[in-house]
Parts: sequence; structure tokens; C-alpha cells
Amino acid sequence: SGGAVRDFSFALGKKIRLPELKAKGKSYLLHIVPLAGVAIHQQSFTMIDGYQTIPAKGAFPNLHNSYDTNWKSLWLGAEGLLNVNDKLTLVGTGEYHFADYTAEANWNLRNDLAHPVSFKHTAKGRSKVASVGAIYRLNQHTLLNTALGYQSWHANGGTDQTFFANGTSGNYRLNNVWWSAWTLTVGGVYQF
Repeated sequence: SGGAVRDFSFALGKKIRLPELKAKGKSYLLHIVPLAGVAIHQQSFTMIDGYQTIPAKGAFPNLHNSYDTNWKSLWLGAEGLLNVNDKLTLVGTGEYHFADYTAEANWNLRNDLAHPVSFKHTAKGRSKVASVGAIYRLNQHTLLNTALGYQSWHANGGTDQTFFANGTSGNYRLNNVWWSAWTLTVGGVYQF
């Protein structure tokens, strides 16, 4: 198996400064940014070099199945920024997505199914996305950042439209679709 993932997200928000936090004689600046955005998450999966072990029938010659998914969403969220000192800022984000899920597949060894599109999936979905991280200012122009994130996507109650080799198609109930991922990002910013 193999595949690729492509993600795009765009949001607008307004940074709001909250009253200073004071603890143990230190002051901390806290900002919150309400956000609204759009996102597209795509996955392309392939299955090749299959091998059946139960019962032991061996390799599947010419196996090259594909399954391509699309999660398009509108989302609402917020970002919190806590300035610990002049150099370090802690960041936390949370997002809730309202998604449309679509997918197409080609099961290339199934003679009873059409090719290159054997079936299409459509459903409404939801997602929760969250991350925590830090921004460190090296100097006036350079920032380093890192974040640990988690996302969980779910769609259900959709349609599985199967296309048959004889030119007909059938609509069936699509069961649950789940996708979750952990992310670790490390980056840098140079400000001119």
C-alpha cells in the first residue's frame, strides 16, 4: 500500500488582547483569535503487490487498486497565544469542521465492476482539529515554531454508488468513514 496526502486550510480572524495575567510576580500577555475558515484535505491511497495468506493463494498479479478521498469543509475555531516572555509564546488552537466527504475508487481486478471508476462515496461529515505549540524568537527577524496536533474526521449516513461492468449502477448505504492523524510540525519564519 502507499499514498499521498494534501492539505490546505485558510482562515480569517481578529486578534483580541485579554487582560494581563499575573502570577508569582510576573505578567503574561494573553491573546485570543476567533477564526472562520475553509479547508480541503485529500488522500490518495493505492494497493499493489497484494498477497493472500488465508487461505494461502499467493500473490495477486497486476493489483493496482486506488481510493481517492476529498474532505471539503467550512470551519470555526479559536487560537490562544500566551506570551511567556519577550522570546517565548505558547500557542493552542481548536477547530470544528463541517465537511462534505467524497471519494472515488478503482478496484482494478474486479471484472464485475466498471473501470477506472468502480464506485463513488458521498457523505456529510464533522471534524475536530487541535494543536499545541510554541514560537521562539531568535532575534528581531527570525522565529522558530513547533506544534503537536491531532485531527479526527468522521462521516456517516452517505451513499455508495457502485458502477458495474455492464453499464448499470446501484446506490447503497455508506457506513461510517473515519480518518484521524497526529501531526508534528517544525518551522521557521524570517520577517523582513
